[in-house]
Amino acid sequence: MRLSSFLLPLLAVGGKALSKKYIIEVDQGADIDDLANKFSVSAGGRSVIRRFDKTPDVFFGLCVETDDMNIETLPGFPGILRAWPVGKATLHTARTASPSINIASAANYSVHSLTGVDKLHARGIYGKGAKVAVVDNAIDYKHHVLGGGSGDGFKIARVTNLVDGNSWTFDSQIPDDGPSGHGHGTRVAGVIAGKTDWFTGVAPEATLYSYIVFSNDSRVTDEDVIIDAFLQAYKDGVDIITSSIGGEGGWSGGVWATIASRLVDRGVLVTISAGNEGYKGPFLASPGASGKNVIAVASTEPSVAPAWPFKATFTHGGNSTTVQSGYLQQIYDEHPWGRDVTDDFPITPLSLNANNTAEACEPLPEHAPDLSVGIALLRYGGCSPEVKQENAAKAGANRIFFYNDGSVSAWDFTRGTFNGEPPAALIEAKMGEAMVATIAAGGKVTANFAVTNDTAWRVDFHDPAGGIPSAFSSWGGTNELEIKPDAAAPGSDIYTTDINDSWSFQSGTSIACAYVAGIAALYIGEHGDRSVHGPGIAKALANRIISSGASVPWQVDDPVGHMPIDYSFWAPVPQVGSGLVNAAKVLDYTTSLTWEKFHLNDTANFQAHHSVTITNNGPKSVTYSFALQPAGAFNAHSDSDPEYLSFFTDYLEPYSLVPRVQLPQNVTIAPGEAKTVHINFQPPSPSWHNVTKLPLYSGKVLINSNENEHLSIPYYGAAFSLRSAFKDHMFIYGPFQAAGPDREDIDTYHTYDFNLSSAARSYPTVAVNLRFPTKTLRWDIFEADWTEAQWNTSAPYPPVPGKNGYIDSVAFWSYGEFDPDNRDLPGYWDTISFPLTVGSGLDRGNARDRFSTWFSWLGKLAGGSYIRTGKYRFRFAAQIPFTDPSHSESWDVWKTPVITILDYGRHI
Repeated sequence: MRLSSFLLPLLAVGGKALSKKYIIEVDQGADIDDLANKFSVSAGGRSVIRRFDKTPDVFFGLCVETDDMNIETLPGFPGILRAWPVGKATLHTARTASPSINIASAANYSVHSLTGVDKLHARGIYGKGAKVAVVDNAIDYKHHVLGGGSGDGFKIARVTNLVDGNSWTFDSQIPDDGPSGHGHGTRVAGVIAGKTDWFTGVAPEATLYSYIVFSNDSRVTDEDVIIDAFLQAYKDGVDIITSSIGGEGGWSGGVWATIASRLVDRGVLVTISAGNEGYKGPFLASPGASGKNVIAVASTEPSVAPAWPFKATFTHGGNSTTVQSGYLQQIYDEHPWGRDVTDDFPITPLSLNANNTAEACEPLPEHAPDLSVGIALLRYGGCSPEVKQENAAKAGANRIFFYNDGSVSAWDFTRGTFNGEPPAALIEAKMGEAMVATIAAGGKVTANFAVTNDTAWRVDFHDPAGGIPSAFSSWGGTNELEIKPDAAAPGSDIYTTDINDSWSFQSGTSIACAYVAGIAALYIGEHGDRSVHGPGIAKALANRIISSGASVPWQVDDPVGHMPIDYSFWAPVPQVGSGLVNAAKVLDYTTSLTWEKFHLNDTANFQAHHSVTITNNGPKSVTYSFALQPAGAFNAHSDSDPEYLSFFTDYLEPYSLVPRVQLPQNVTIAPGEAKTVHINFQPPSPSWHNVTKLPLYSGKVLINSNENEHLSIPYYGAAFSLRSAFKDHMFIYGPFQAAGPDREDIDTYHTYDFNLSSAARSYPTVAVNLRFPTKTLRWDIFEADWTEAQWNTSAPYPPVPGKNGYIDSVAFWSYGEFDPDNRDLPGYWDTISFPLTVGSGLDRGNARDRFSTWFSWLGKLAGGSYIRTGKYRFRFAAQIPFTDPSHSESWDVWKTPVITILDYGRHI
C-alpha cells in the first residue's frame, strides 16, 4: 500500500530520536580502569564516554558507546552487572456615612501567601545553611538579585560544568565559560533564592551550587551528563538536588530515576519537574521524576499576579489616606503608563453604582461625567471591554481603570485584544469599589504612578482564576501505575530573575519544581541536614512535603476567555499529586507520617492493604481521625479517537468513581510515640464504570488531629486490567513498512537487496506508533522456518544468536528513516541496536500529534555483522504491560511474511 501524508516521519528534537550510548553498572570489586580499557579495545566501535567512579556507595559504572552490543549482550561482558540505554532530556519550559477606606495596601509581589512560606519568612526562616544543587543550564550569577558573583561567600557558591566535547551522540557540546544561554537556570535560581528590597525567593539565604548540563543555548542533553551532575552534587555535600529537566519516560526502573532514588536513600532530597505536556493526556511521567523516592512536581495557577505599583490617595472630610495598589496593563509592557509622570490623576467614576456592570456598554449620554480629566473608572463586565473603551473614548476619556467584577483573569486581561486608545488597565475589585464609595460620599481619589525608580518592582494583584491546576502540567502516573506527580506548587506566570540582570514572567513545572526545592531548603536550614538526622531525612522530608498538599479543584483546560468552571470535583492525583504544598505544615507540624505510596494498581494486580505510621512529636497526647476524599475520576481512553489515549483538548468530564475502603478507627497517640494504622481498599464496584474506557480513579486519605493538624496521603488506581486492555493492542495503525520507490507495505514488498539510492530504497523502514508505552520493543531476525510457538519458556530469554533459530536483533539507522541524500550528517552511518527498553526514548502516540517513530534497517545486526543472503522471518513486537517477556502471549507481534535478502554489496 502507499502511505498517506499523515504518516510521514518525524525527526526527534536534536536530530536523533535514540542513542547508541549505554550506562553500565560495574561490580564493586572490579577494577574499573581495567574494565574500561578492555571494553574499548575488545572490538571496533566501542568507547568509554564517561566514568561514574567517584561515588561508589551510590553508583559505580561507566557510560559507553557501542556499535556491536546491545542492552542484552552488555551484561555478558565480564564485570558488567546491568545496562540501561541513555535517553535524551529537555528543559521543561512553557509559556501572569463618612466611608471607611477599609482597603489594605498591596504587598510586594509574592506567591508565598498561597503556600505558607510568608509565615516562615515572618519568623526569620530563610533557609540559611541549606545547600541546593541546581542541575540546569548556566545561572547568571552576576545578576544583582542572585548575589553578583560566584564562589565562597556568594549565594552561588560553586559552578561545575559537566559539558564537554565528548558528551553528545549528535552535537558536540560547547562548554560554558560563564553565565550565558537562554536563562532557564537563572529563572529557577531566582525562584529558590533571589532577594531584593521588594522580591524574596523561597529560601533567599540558601546556598546554591550550579551544575551546568546544557551547552550555551541548547535545550537538549543526555542522561549521562545529568547523572554525572547528580553524583557530583552528592559528592559535594548538597542537601537538595533540583532539576527542571525531563521528557517522556514513566519508568521508575530507568537509569536516571534509579540513581536519583538511590540519592534520596543516602539523604539527599530530589525534586524534578513533572513536565509541560498536559495536553497529551495521562501516562506521561518524566524519566527522572519517575524515581520511586523523587518528588515529581506539578504546577498550579497562583491566585496572585505580578502588577505594576501605583499609589491611591483617598481624601474625605479633611483626612487623607494613601495606599499602595497594583494595576495590570493590556499587555505585559516594560513601559507602564505614567512612569515618568509625577502628577496625581483624579479618578472619575462613570457611575456611583459599583454593581452596574452595564455602564459604558452603550454610547454615553450627554449628561455623563466629564471623563477627559484624570482616569475614568469603569466596572468590568456586562459587555466586551473594547466596547466600553470605545464609548469612553468618544466621551473624552484619556485613560481608563477597569475594576474587576470577578469575570476576567489576569491572563485574559493582559493578553486581551483591546483598542489602542485610550490606554486601559485593570485594578482589583475592592480597590475600585473603595474609590466609588469615597467619591459617592463626597470625597475624592487620586492615583500616582511615579512611585519608584526600580522599573522591575511589582506588587500583588488578586487573580480570581487562580487556585487551579495548570493546563500545561504533565499527567502521570507511571507506566506501571505508580503515583506521579507527587505534589504541586505555583508555576504559572511567575515573575523571576532572567539573564543580563533582567526579569521575566515564566510558566512551567520548572518553576514549581524550584519552589518545592526552596521549601525543602527552609526545612533543612531550620531543622538540620543528614549530618544531624542521618540519611533517612530525605525520605522523611519528602513525606512531609507530600502529606502537606491541599486539594485543588478539577480543571483540565486553560480558562482562556472564561473563568474556571466549577465541576464540583477535586483535581486527580495523576495531575497534581497530593495538591498544593504548604510550607508551614512541612516545618511546623508536630505530626509526621511514614508510609509507602498507596499504589492501588489495576484490577488484576490490585494492592488492597496499606498502612501508615503516625508519630506524635508534640508535647501532649493527640487523637487522630480518618476520612476519604475522592478526586474526580476520568477515562484514559480518548472519546475523540478510539485508537489513542485521551488528550486534553477532549476536555475530560470528571465523574465519581470511589474505591471501597475500610478506614481505621480514631487513634490516640501519646507524646513521642508512634502507632501504625491500616487502610484496606477494594476496587470500585464494576457496575460504576465502563472498563473499555480505561477508567482511572484517585483521591486522598485525610488524617486530621484534634490539635488542628491536617495531613493527607494520595491513592491512585485503575478500574481495569492494564494487561487485558492492551493485549494484542499495543500498536496504532500498524506497524507498517515504507519500502521501495513506491513506499510499499511489507505484504507486497518483502525482498531487499539494500540498494540505498533514492530511486530504489530497497530496505525496510518500519513505522511505529504505540498506543501505550512498552517496556521492551524488539525487532528480531529468525530463520525462515521459525514459528511463534518457539518463543516460549523452553527457549532462553533473552534469545541467544545461533540458538533456536535466532539470528540476531536488528541494528537500525540512528536518525530514524534513512535519508540517502543527506550524507553530511554527523555520524551518518551510526546504528542503534534493538531491543529498545526502559529509557530508550520511545514515546507513545497521542491523538493530537499523531507522529510515528521510524526505523530503517540497512542490513546490519546488533552483533556488528551483516545479514547474509537468504530467507528469514521478522519478529517485530511490543511487550504488553505487566507480562513475562519469555512468554509468547506477552507480546503484540506484527504479522509479516517471510522476507528475502538478495545478494548485495557493503553499503559504505
